[in-house]
Amino acid sequence: VDHYEVQISTNPTFSITLGRGQGGRTAASQYTPEVAITTGMYHWRVRAVNAQGQFSQWSAARSFSVP
Repeated sequence: VDHYEVQISTNPTFSITLGRGQGGRTAASQYTPEVAITTGMYHWRVRAVNAQGQFSQWSAARSFSVP
């Protein structure tokens, strides 16, 4: 794995994402969004990308809430 792509969305279908591509990229097993996340329910998923740019399937979606 070269890096991971992380998607965070307020929509469970990920039709609108808060982080994707370079904005949602991390080489570590943790990710901190570049912008503050406001109150609400969020969904996230991740996929692995190798050095050749090939990527895995998205993980199962998980959710979290910000009070």
